[in-house]
Amino acid sequence: MRKRRIIVLVSLIVLIIGISALIAISSSGSEPDPELEIKAFNLCFKDSVYIKYAVSVSNAENVSLLVWTDAQSEFTAGTGTTQIEGETCQVFTFSQLAARQMADNVYARAYVEKGGKAYYSDVEKYSVLQYAYNKLGKTGIASDNDKLKNLLTGMLEYGALAQIYTDYKPDRLANDDFYQIKTVGGTITADGFDSGLYLEGEQVEITAPAKDENDVAFNHWENGSGQNVGTSATMTVTVGKANATYTACYTESTQAAGPHLVCDNASVANGSIVTLSVELADCADGIDAMAISISGASDYFTATKGSWSSDYDYEISNFNKTKFQGVARLSDQTEVDGEVFDLTLKPLDGTASGTYKITISLKITYFDSNEDEIEIPCQPVEVTITVN
Repeated sequence: MRKRRIIVLVSLIVLIIGISALIAISSSGSEPDPELEIKAFNLCFKDSVYIKYAVSVSNAENVSLLVWTDAQSEFTAGTGTTQIEGETCQVFTFSQLAARQMADNVYARAYVEKGGKAYYSDVEKYSVLQYAYNKLGKTGIASDNDKLKNLLTGMLEYGALAQIYTDYKPDRLANDDFYQIKTVGGTITADGFDSGLYLEGEQVEITAPAKDENDVAFNHWENGSGQNVGTSATMTVTVGKANATYTACYTESTQAAGPHLVCDNASVANGSIVTLSVELADCADGIDAMAISISGASDYFTATKGSWSSDYDYEISNFNKTKFQGVARLSDQTEVDGEVFDLTLKPLDGTASGTYKITISLKITYFDSNEDEIEIPCQPVEVTITVN
């Protein structure tokens, strides 16, 4: 009798172990992998400045957030939940921002470990400066909250003073004028993101994939005006006095050969100014004079400044801000390919928010051996200015 009980007990134990093993195998085989996504991020300020991140989490618990500015470091601070597009997301707060770091980029990605394996969301880039520029209308639609805009302007001033006091990145102060370089179909080589904020004169390398999703080879880059500005997939651009967008193109350029003007589209907040950098490209011949004219601007903008940017030996160089016309005459016949004319505009009082198109034309001439003035055809450029 006792022997039978032992046999029954052993059989039950074996059966239980077998069922447990089957359950474990079944659950591990059917359980989906975790999915993480940073759905939103925003700047918050009460008694301090911090960034909040909303993370979408599926099939995982104990999710953390990695945050870094220079050297990557882990930071975990789940503080609750929020609703993003009808989905409940976990909220993480990054409060380790010193006043002197307002112009620093902050990178973040969510991660979780499960079954001995690490899972990550995509990396997102943000900064106090980016938030401020969005709300001030420099890289987005301006806020209609004047108190907020005044606060943000003062906050950037405070950040710059903190940088000066601590000698922290004094060549990149938070209250400097930054301009957005944006790529479409490409990335900023330095960090792999499609856009960033830079100072005038900085050199920024951008990169496009060798082939697009249809396996078509890269052909050229186009600026915001649709003009061909480079045929190398990796190209270095110089930051001007305006935001600039570069689009990777995988078809032949329609840009006409020969001299033409290049200028990116721009945006400006009412009451502020914007500088358009107009470049003369592909002008291989020596010239004696240039005459620039702008049409379509006088009804909506006032010109506050217009000047040629280089140190060429100009006999005459002036710009009539009322007529939107300028003349530059060289002392000697000179090759001026790449010369830039900087035109600073300000929306007139009463100019409504919206988009406005202006056309910039350049007449370039030289004198032949008979002292006859010969005009070299130059393709004008149409520029779209968005007033916020």
